[in-house]
Amino acid sequence: MIEWWFGEYLQTTEHYKRWHPRDHIWMSWEDKLHGTHIGAKHCVHEYIGGRLNKLKISFLPPAEYFDESLQDAPGAVAICARSGLLDSPVDVGRMVHLALPQEWGCDLHSRFWLGYVNSRSGSRIVQWLGNRSWVRRALVKDELGRSLLVHCHEEMTTLGGFLPELYALEARVN
Repeated sequence: MIEWWFGEYLQTTEHYKRWHPRDHIWMSWEDKLHGTHIGAKHCVHEYIGGRLNKLKISFLPPAEYFDESLQDAPGAVAICARSGLLDSPVDVGRMVHLALPQEWGCDLHSRFWLGYVNSRSGSRIVQWLGNRSWVRRALVKDELGRSLLVHCHEEMTTLGGFLPELYALEARVN
């Protein structure tokens, strides 16, 4: 269901707003192929901690973050990405949503690494300078981490409330 949500269903701003009605404002995709989110860039405007963020979330294959042992967990799904600024070619974090199947559904573990700077334009100076500890501390405040924790909890709780029913209705039709 989670792969279907990211790979097939999540196509419009209305879909995106359903995921977090208060904080999600707008979305579009770049390089999106139907049926997969990997390789696509999710361009979003969303509030985190009351502050509007304009982000580009670049989805990566799970092999970028996990070794082959992930394949040993039947049914496990890892949604992996670099996240950064929409209007500048700089990523400032990494994220993973890892779903592990259980008899009653799944355990979802979301992790964010804030302050990991990556230049999408290939600038080595951005990566070198951006990954100095003093720059990270200046860019990423503790409050952002706390706000992201709350935001992620709210959106994933909301998603879990409607996704099973939506998947049962929509995936069968398509």
